[in-house]
Amino acid sequence: MGVERGKVSAKALVVWLTAMCVYIVAIAGRTSFGVAGVHAIDRFDIDASRLAVFTSVQVGVYVLAQIPMGMLVDRFDARKLLLAGALILAAGQLILGFTDSYMIAIFARVLISVGDSSAFLSVMRLLPNWFPMSWTPVLQQLTGAFGFVGQFSPRCRFCTYSTP
Repeated sequence: MGVERGKVSAKALVVWLTAMCVYIVAIAGRTSFGVAGVHAIDRFDIDASRLAVFTSVQVGVYVLAQIPMGMLVDRFDARKLLLAGALILAAGQLILGFTDSYMIAIFARVLISVGDSSAFLSVMRLLPNWFPMSWTPVLQQLTGAFGFVGQFSPRCRFCTYSTP
């Protein structure tokens, strides 16, 4: 990318802000079941223990995908992995939003977790390529801090299982 010493381009800011948006949406997808538990119990005709499987699957797949995703981010361009992850995440959310089948919903959570696992790693990989090294630690912290805005979005009408 050829970052000039101390200079930040408008294109670099657009890349970072776009990547941040994907990260925020990934966190919203990760936490959307926090407000959807009662609706999911009714929709999938399950009990609380089967509802907990959604969270267990999400966390387990997310953790297991971190190392392979990190290797993929290093091997391929982080922007490509971020886009692929966003598409996988979107596919998972669409499947989850339209299914009434518990097993298909579990599969959708797997897709959401795989897509989610690419978001933070890709953003972290983009920063040193687009910004001066002196900016990277600050932007890493801002990325982590702003990313948690996604936890405040479950009441959004566009999120899975949103409430009115």
